[in-house]
Amino acid sequence: MDISAVDICNLALDLIGQGPPIVSFDEGSNLANTFKRRYPLCRNEVLRIHTWNFAIHRENLVQLTETPVSGYTYQYQLPVDPLCLRVLEVTNVVNPDYRIEGDRLLTNEIEVSIRYIKEVVDTSKFDSLFCKALSARIASDIAFQVTQDHRTEQAMEMKFEMYINRAMGKDNLEEKGLDVIDNSWAEAGR
Repeated sequence: MDISAVDICNLALDLIGQGPPIVSFDEGSNLANTFKRRYPLCRNEVLRIHTWNFAIHRENLVQLTETPVSGYTYQYQLPVDPLCLRVLEVTNVVNPDYRIEGDRLLTNEIEVSIRYIKEVVDTSKFDSLFCKALSARIASDIAFQVTQDHRTEQAMEMKFEMYINRAMGKDNLEEKGLDVIDNSWAEAGR
């Protein structure tokens, strides 16, 4: 998909009904500066909300030399490149008993692999429905600042809920290998 982070932010402006669009996060306008600060936070928030197929990653963790203070025998560094946003499961272990503390995974297992949601910064990896949901999340985040209208802010929050539910539903179908063709237009004509 050929859409940039700036394009996603401009979609947020379109949803709010505001313009003109920004050209770059570094253009120096107040709006560009706002997007530059908020885009990464909103992106990671939306990535954490769901087990997005495009953001799932697997990795063998590196055991750290220091022993945890209490409760577990070993600790492992969680991935930083790509950044681990949320551990989905610990794999290849006998007893999946573990705890996440900061950027460490503590367990009694001598070797650990994880399946996790990674921080995806390359927008070409985003699904189109994810892009719409992310733009709505950004719109809800900046709506009041841009419009000074709480109704617009609430409308954007409702739009985000609608878009995120649609995106998660389709993503869930793809995960299970089910038919993902949207026949809602055909049903609406009946």
